[in-house]
Amino acid sequence: MHLFLVRDDFEIEGPRFHLGLRYNEDWVKETQKFSEFYHLGCFVQTAKAIEASWRDSTVVPGLEVELPDVEPQHGHVIEEPIKIQGKIKAVITRDGSMEPFFKRDNVEMYVVTEKGIAIYYSEDGKWELLKTIPAVEEK
Repeated sequence: MHLFLVRDDFEIEGPRFHLGLRYNEDWVKETQKFSEFYHLGCFVQTAKAIEASWRDSTVVPGLEVELPDVEPQHGHVIEEPIKIQGKIKAVITRDGSMEPFFKRDNVEMYVVTEKGIAIYYSEDGKWELLKTIPAVEEK
């Protein structure tokens, strides 16, 4: 199983943005804080996927987070957590290659928010909403 945490306003089921891409223009600079060795490491290793992640890297904002007040040191673990500040949704997919999710090729995903769970299925390159399950309210 794969679990992705994305901003609540990330249009995962829309036509432009794709699940499994790394939309981040500053990934090299951020990686250099922790290691002198780095590579893009995309979930989908196709030219179209890498092109899409680079093309849209500046239009997809990152998660709103609070970083720990610690200076990163090469080769050392940071024990303090990163705290997510904004609203997010969790996207759950089956384990394995993410390429069918990029292509939207007959796969299913579960999108979990505070409102409940939405189940999507892809067909003909588009996501279709199959079912929604409302969240259970606490008593």
